[in-house]
Amino acid sequence: MLIASAPLLLRKHEEYDESCKVGFETFFDGLWKFHPDGTSTQRQEPYTYVEAITEVAENLTPDGLEQPPFAFGVGFTLGWLSALALSDRELAHQGLEITRLQVSQRLKEMCGR
Repeated sequence: MLIASAPLLLRKHEEYDESCKVGFETFFDGLWKFHPDGTSTQRQEPYTYVEAITEVAENLTPDGLEQPPFAFGVGFTLGWLSALALSDRELAHQGLEITRLQVSQRLKEMCGR
């Protein structure tokens, strides 16, 4: 799994492990489309590059007033990408590279560099 890819500083955060689990499970929830009549259908097409990268970006840079800790967003993203890797390893690795770049940039900002 990609979960060990995060820097130790983030992996030690109290919400990191749980967020990885939630991200992994959320990936599978996203494979279902729920209809107003109460029925659901399973997604047939694979995730596209744009969908996957959008998911990564939205989870690493949430908007709204009550933003979760950055470590939660990173853990959630890595859990989601770990699940994606089960069906599309290449796309998951592309998402991981975007994640690494964003994490690196954010940690530099946090450290004042």
